[in-house]
Amino acid sequence: IIEDQNCSWRLTNKAVDIVQLKDSGIKYIIYNDKICSKFSLPPYVSGLKLSDFNVESQSTSKFCQTFIVSF
Repeated sequence: IIEDQNCSWRLTNKAVDIVQLKDSGIKYIIYNDKICSKFSLPPYVSGLKLSDFNVESQSTSKFCQTFIVSF
């Protein structure tokens, strides 16, 4: 389930987030994630490089650890 943060409240702490790149503020909450939640995720997005946006060439773990966060 992907839920817009602006329209809801967090149902559980067992979720990962898609954040805004400008300030790492939560944009979407992902519940029951079966892909990114198995990796060690950062608490915020930082240190992005232009090459990070070539997501098609990234491994699943690299994509998750670059763009998905967990608090």
